[in-house]
Amino acid sequence: MRTHAPVQRHLASRYSEMPALAKAFTMVEWLGWLQWPAMGASIAAAYLVGSTEKPRRNLGFWIFLASNALWIAWGVPEKAWALVLLQVALATMNIRGMAKTDS
Repeated sequence: MRTHAPVQRHLASRYSEMPALAKAFTMVEWLGWLQWPAMGASIAAAYLVGSTEKPRRNLGFWIFLASNALWIAWGVPEKAWALVLLQVALATMNIRGMAKTDS
């Protein structure tokens, strides 16, 4: 989408008024970094779910749910709808798995 010159000037003036820290870490950049904790949580959860100890497996399920939420939080602004749908499906399966291990 092409931005018109007056809008660009307005955004540039607002950007110059921002504190240095805020300039270094804008919302778009923050969302870009969100995928890294999501990935780390997914890996940690997969490791824990494979444990033979029930408390670790349960912790893994909770971490998987947190990673699903992180991926959804990243995917919606990025309009990564397939990823968002995948995370909803995986969260549903995680909830189902937690219910089955508790029964």
